[in-house]
Parts: sequence; C-alpha cells; structure tokens
Amino acid sequence: DRLLPLVGTPALEAEPAPIGTAIQFARLVARSEHVDDSLFQQMSELFSNEAMTELTAAIGYYGLLARILNTFQVPLEDGIVAQPFPSHCD
Repeated sequence: DRLLPLVGTPALEAEPAPIGTAIQFARLVARSEHVDDSLFQQMSELFSNEAMTELTAAIGYYGLLARILNTFQVPLEDGIVAQPFPSHCD
C-alpha cells in the first residue's frame, strides 16, 4: 500500500483514473467552475449516472456544511489544529 498525495495538490489530480479524474471533477464542482465535456465524458466512462449524481450531491452537501461551520465560526475540538487548504491546484 502506498500513500496518496495530499488533498488539494496537483499531484493528487495527476493520479491515474479513477482517483485523479474524480478529484479534478470534485475540485471544479466545489468551486462552481465549468466541468468541460472531456472531463465529463471521462467521468461518464468511469462511473454510472447514479454514482456521478451521488458524488456531485456529496460535494454540494459538504460544501454546505463548511459554509455553515464557517459562518457560525464553530470552533475545532480541543487539540485539533486547523490546516490551511492549498489553493494551488489550478
């Protein structure tokens, strides 16, 4: 078993399909950016319509939770240190 690259890094999106493809899709959806036809086609070949719908819904759900937690400034549990999320995946 090998460790995957960190979330939010270009190295994770460079992983072979289905991982890299799904991570790129998730990043674009989470940022409300355009998913081009090529990426959508790749996802369609890797995942069923049901799986793509579930993944897209999960991305939206966790985005909603993050916005709620950030808006109400919910503190982290004692002993947990916030890690900055890299923004250099573009």
